[in-house]
Amino acid sequence: MLVHEAVFLSRDPATGSKTGGSAPQYFVKVTNLSEARDIEITHVWVDGKPQVHLMNPARPLPARLRQDETWENRPTPSSQPRDRPPAR
Repeated sequence: MLVHEAVFLSRDPATGSKTGGSAPQYFVKVTNLSEARDIEITHVWVDGKPQVHLMNPARPLPARLRQDETWENRPTPSSQPRDRPPAR
């Protein structure tokens, strides 16, 4: 599992140059690195205040991943945790 923080940059329509970005957001990526079996993801959450469960109709759970398959998701901007959990 990989969790990273990123922002979406915007472009100035007149000049095409990059301008300020969105508020920082968390992105979660799970990859099945097993050589022998599928894995199933049943729940994914960010353990902050409040605790945020990643539920997205476009990327429903549970999800079964075959070898080398990935599943990615992110909380909606309004549900991002207010505090930042420690990196682990």
